[in-house]
Parts: sequence; structure tokens; C-alpha cells
Amino acid sequence: MKICFFVLSLEKGGTEIYLLRFLRYFLKNNKAEVTVFCKGNLGGSLLTEFEELGINIVLAKVSYFNIFWKVFFNLLQH
Repeated sequence: MKICFFVLSLEKGGTEIYLLRFLRYFLKNNKAEVTVFCKGNLGGSLLTEFEELGINIVLAKVSYFNIFWKVFFNLLQH
């Protein structure tokens, strides 16, 4: 199973901390290839913790909707 989540960055914030907690629990009980797509091209203070879980991190500066879909579909092909 492949799963992709989209966030602006991996700085400590409500969404990012919730996602990290969710993925810690989820990956204990499920096998999945998880990708977190940071559309602001920003890593952040939580980057190492996501990587330690074996989560693929994609940093990309996306400012237009059409470019977003091109990058997204390229990711799905890999």
C-alpha cells in the first residue's frame, strides 16, 4: 500500500505533530510505503523523526496548481 500526505513543512505545528503521531501508530500495525510531500520546499525540526520511521520525504517548491499535479503524478510513477 502506498500513502502520500501533503504538508507545507515539517516544522513543529499542530498538523505536523499529529501526522507524526498518527504515522508512528499506523506503521506499527500496517505495512505501507509512506511519502510526505512538503510543498513549501521546507524540511523542519521534525524531518529527522519522520525519516527515522522510514518515511519518504519530498521537498518541492510548488506554487501553481498545474505544477503540483505534474510533480505528484511523477512521484506516483516511482
